[in-house]
Amino acid sequence: MKQPVIELSHLAVDAIIKGEINYLWSDVSAEDCYRTKLGRGYNGKVNVTASGRDCQPWGSHQPHAHNFTWLWTEENFCRNPDDRANGPWCYTMDPETVLESCGISQCSKFPHF
Repeated sequence: MKQPVIELSHLAVDAIIKGEINYLWSDVSAEDCYRTKLGRGYNGKVNVTASGRDCQPWGSHQPHAHNFTWLWTEENFCRNPDDRANGPWCYTMDPETVLESCGISQCSKFPHF
């Protein structure tokens, strides 16, 4: 079977060599990373924290009360409504852990080609 020929610009090749494109051929979708500086615009479907805790629904005050109920339509997905430095986060369903970062990375500055 003949392999397809892929032509990349010299800028794309340079970026690959420098390691600036880390998911060019992977299955990573836009939902697996955020494009804004602190992830305020992240609208993906990750709903567990970096340590594996389930996220509390934004419309619920159990087990943790909060002031972000206006995010009730966001179900229990990680968000960053208050621009925390660690990016998207959520309240957890663990009564002992109020909130945690979801460990979502910022997208590469170069999108898929």
